[in-house]
Amino acid sequence: MRYAILLIMIFPWINLEACDCGSAGPFLKTSKKAKLTAIIRVNNYIVKNLQYRDSMKVGINAEIIEILKGKEVKTEIRIFGDKGNLCRPYIETFPLGTTWVINLSQGWEHEESNLTTESEDDYSISNCGEYFLPIENKVIKGSIIDSDICWEETEKLYTWSLNKLKKGIKNPEKYLLPQKSCSYEDTYIKVSQMPTFKYGIDSLNNLIIEQLNIEPKRFKKYTESIYIDFIVEKNGTLTGIKESDSKYQTESVEKYINPMIDLLTNLKNQWIPGKHFGKPIRVILTYKFDFLEICKGKNGG
Repeated sequence: MRYAILLIMIFPWINLEACDCGSAGPFLKTSKKAKLTAIIRVNNYIVKNLQYRDSMKVGINAEIIEILKGKEVKTEIRIFGDKGNLCRPYIETFPLGTTWVINLSQGWEHEESNLTTESEDDYSISNCGEYFLPIENKVIKGSIIDSDICWEETEKLYTWSLNKLKKGIKNPEKYLLPQKSCSYEDTYIKVSQMPTFKYGIDSLNNLIIEQLNIEPKRFKKYTESIYIDFIVEKNGTLTGIKESDSKYQTESVEKYINPMIDLLTNLKNQWIPGKHFGKPIRVILTYKFDFLEICKGKNGG
């Protein structure tokens, strides 16, 4: 602790609280909440001269080449980055003269006014996800959409034309979904409208409890689950019903697996198919029967 106090005494601009944030996702996802999405060119740096150290780059003066989302009347804006403890990129990330497509948030005034001249009229850039991508010859490379895809499609995922990116920013959901399954041809794991049991998932759970003679009181503290994979076809029919390969299931629940598969087979025509923007689409689901959660509250559980 005494070393921390000594550091603050010698270097008073240091804030020992580090940035801590999770990823907000790929570029199209972060663009949904951006105040301004624009193509910018880095003109020069905003530099702050500090008493106890060399000057520090705290922001950039950027020329707006094109606004893709949001409104801004200025042709040149100020964008602020990290000063040592914020969840933002360091300004050195953006070399002079380079061009970027960037998702921006509103700037804000800092208590440490000796470190920055940032205000609410300015912009800030986050580092908690993909918020900025370089542009070269009207081509953008980087994490633009979710990376949960098959390896052979990686190059397609990470390389987009500028025109395609503009369309994606206007309608991000269309490009963020669907996510393709790597195990089954023409099958998806996530679409805009996921398939569901006609009478609701609670009805399905209750039917399983009844048909498999599961006693809820017995499972009040049971922590096991059963996972069943199946494909919901475009017409709502279930195919490929089987025990999930990707989940470990203990011996204590094995006796329920085959009866559960048989019951789902009997209910194979009782599903509403998945759709992607109104178009029926083939979706693979993993149904989870969580004994603790489903049996909780049943029969006084």
